Amino acid sequence: AGLLMAGFVSVSAEPFDLPLYSGAPPGAPLSTDPEVFVQAKGDPIARVTHVQTPDIRVFLPPKEKATGAAVVICPGGAYRILAIDHEGWQVAEWLNSIGVAGIVCKYRVSDKVGDAYHHPVPLLDARQAVRLTRAHAADWGLDPERIGIMGFSAGGHLASTVLTLGDQTLPGEDAAAAADAKAHQPNFGILMYPVISLVENGLTAVPEIFCSVLKRPSRIAASFQANSSSVRTPHPRSSSPRKTIRGSRRKTPSPSTKRCSPT
Repeated sequence: AGLLMAGFVSVSAEPFDLPLYSGAPPGAPLSTDPEVFVQAKGDPIARVTHVQTPDIRVFLPPKEKATGAAVVICPGGAYRILAIDHEGWQVAEWLNSIGVAGIVCKYRVSDKVGDAYHHPVPLLDARQAVRLTRAHAADWGLDPERIGIMGFSAGGHLASTVLTLGDQTLPGEDAAAAADAKAHQPNFGILMYPVISLVENGLTAVPEIFCSVLKRPSRIAASFQANSSSVRTPHPRSSSPRKTIRGSRRKTPSPSTKRCSPT
């Protein structure tokens, strides 16, 4: 993201926050720990965890630049924290510079082992972010047929599940909302160094490191396993054409049939 943002000066309107839900968020009780925002001195990564109020932060481009397109952004963080700044807010500001609205999704995560924020809770929130963005398309000057989703690392995994599991009704999801799959189905996707499989030759985000993590018990491994809804599900048929662009930090190792194991 830092390379994309080089030399950029924001001239967009002030961003604003909008809760994802009008009432209690579905799917899980709230974390017993208070929501925390941390950015230690000298640390470039701003972290959010124990999310209490899932919401979207809306960055709209200047009217003279607006293209009508929007991207819902899912920051990464191993489903434990959200790297909300460099994989969220900064990306939204850059999108504004090319006339695209950036919608940063603060979905529910927790770094506490055993917390209830596992699948399908993040997916519920990401779907709702797309749904809410499309519902406000007219208010925000957006084209409801040009709303995409973007995710980094674990957020890339989340974005890929939003793209591929659109026809599935999730536990805790409002039945009427779930029935209208088109409302929460993005028109395109951008996956940045995503974790999209637990099979070694399917990983794109520093796969050898991720496999080594899975070979020993850890919070990170537990977080991914709890949110490891398969992205191998065939792509659902839809009247809306979708494109997916996948980015990677480095070349994927030679194909292997070896599977990562938590043991």
